[in-house]
Amino acid sequence: MTFKFFDKLSQNFIELINDKDDYNVVIKVKNEKLFTAHSNILKCRSPYFRKELENTTPGKNNVKTISKRNVSDQIFEIILKYIYGGIVKFENADTLFIFDLMMAASEFELGELTEKLEALLIDTKISWLKSNFFQVYHSIFSKSNFKALEKFCNEIVVRNPSLIFDADGFSSLQESALVSLLRQDSLQLEEVKIWEYTIKWGIAQNTSLPANLEEWTDENFTALKTSLQQCLPYIRYFQIPGADIWNKLKPYKKILDKQLWNDLIQYLVVPDQPLESKILPPRKVLSQELPSNRNVPVSTENTPEGLNNPLPALSAPALSALPSARAIYDYEASENNEISLEKGQIVTDIDFVSEDWWDGTGKGGIKGLFPANFVELLNKK
Repeated sequence: MTFKFFDKLSQNFIELINDKDDYNVVIKVKNEKLFTAHSNILKCRSPYFRKELENTTPGKNNVKTISKRNVSDQIFEIILKYIYGGIVKFENADTLFIFDLMMAASEFELGELTEKLEALLIDTKISWLKSNFFQVYHSIFSKSNFKALEKFCNEIVVRNPSLIFDADGFSSLQESALVSLLRQDSLQLEEVKIWEYTIKWGIAQNTSLPANLEEWTDENFTALKTSLQQCLPYIRYFQIPGADIWNKLKPYKKILDKQLWNDLIQYLVVPDQPLESKILPPRKVLSQELPSNRNVPVSTENTPEGLNNPLPALSAPALSALPSARAIYDYEASENNEISLEKGQIVTDIDFVSEDWWDGTGKGGIKGLFPANFVELLNKK
């Protein structure tokens, strides 16, 4: 027989945070707020703190000080209670706070907490993620710990490339983020456009390059090629029309392997001849079929259970004749970019953003997101 007393154990460890007699670590966060802690607990729970403490020289009274001025005191208090007691409590927290908490948990290498918060955002905050899409996308690639969010975001970007490629901060995108996009077989963008955006990003990483391409030296082309060495292998060169190869690629042919350029020219002239270069398959054209409506709950409650799935699979974009739907439940918007629904209300001009959330026009011509399983399609073919 086994008895487990985790609740009391957790509470006792949390009480240690306020023990000012035995601490041997001080953590300094934003606004110069100081937290005291115990090195053995920090090292046991966080690989980040283990490495930091091993490389920190003790000061007065053999106390080690770690500075984390990029983390707010409110967030670090939650982090510290999680480290000591395995409990996370935040009531009425806005979504940005949860996102920042997730980023901090990742920074402290708290995998369990990071994954839990990541799933929470995907499950319940899809509209906020879409409203702040570039900020989210840019942030999650600063670390390699957000595989679920990366997958979730890429499923949106492949259908809506402008969310990233036309964003004001596109040139500041991390290399790993751009590579992740270029690797997507379903990226719905003409290959020559992908090439142009890639060149634009590479040039932005080299601010000393002349504005006039005719003034570029061999060193300038080498600098661009170096910046794009992780990106160029994922361009589908043989899917670019001949005129674009001549007009768009030829000016930058010095950044391409000679064999690849020769093969491109050969392919244009004698397409049936074998080539030496690796040829990537064409990007997939996503299905234009309307998504099947998910099973709606029988309950008469306004908010049925199981509204969101952890990783919604995106459905097809709207057809030229945009669908309409009738609300079968009331729904009260919880974010600025959502619309409220009343049972029986008609929503028009629907765009299938994801399986769980659609975008459409509601009362008063207001356009916004709404939960897909609160409506039934009227003109599904």
